Amino acid sequence: MAHKEWRITLTIRNYTGEPVRCENIRCENIDTLDIGRNIEENGTITVYSSTNDRVFCSFRGMKSRVLYKLAMTCPRSSGNNACGYGNAGLKPYNPHKLLKVEFYLGRSDEADWDNPSSYHGQSIDYGDCS
Repeated sequence: MAHKEWRITLTIRNYTGEPVRCENIRCENIDTLDIGRNIEENGTITVYSSTNDRVFCSFRGMKSRVLYKLAMTCPRSSGNNACGYGNAGLKPYNPHKLLKVEFYLGRSDEADWDNPSSYHGQSIDYGDCS
């Protein structure tokens, strides 16, 4: 079996004060993440995607029901992008080469779509696969 090229390395740290569960994955797959996967309070997971298209996922607090939404892309022919939606805690990321992105759920975003090193509130519509 051929080795996949991971286009996206996604690390998610849970600082929400409660366990969270993956509720939704849209547009493309995150090869090593399934709906229903939990991240314990103060836990961390790292997952991988081989797509060069947009991918979205969301996690929901298992007690509070608060939703944390994440978006990212690592196309072969242009720069990388990622965004959270206010409370996903996107850390600054490198817009070149393969995308290595970190989200600190429950914290404020520090970067956004088209702004990899600072937060300006830019995002794309959640689930916009185009």
